[in-house]
Amino acid sequence: MYYQMRNWYNFTWLSGDFNLEQHVHFLDVCAYMARSTLLAIMGRMAAYTGQEITWEMALNSRENLGPDRYDWNGAGSDPFHSAHAAIPVVVVSACLSR
Repeated sequence: MYYQMRNWYNFTWLSGDFNLEQHVHFLDVCAYMARSTLLAIMGRMAAYTGQEITWEMALNSRENLGPDRYDWNGAGSDPFHSAHAAIPVVVVSACLSR
């Protein structure tokens, strides 16, 4: 019994089988990625608004960064010429003068 308990992964009655173990691990990864993605969204919201953002504020937010309408025929707004799409400019003159 001690041997089986120490090697629980190799015994179905203890681990639930290899496939189950892998799928449970996959669910853990998905949950981690969801928290990580929400944390990144909260960081963006805090940076753009200058406010402290809570989990509830981020989850209940109605902010929509996508287009008003999805249209493959080009009737929607052009993201490259939109007033909302600010393109950051990086000054590299100091690097070029060396």
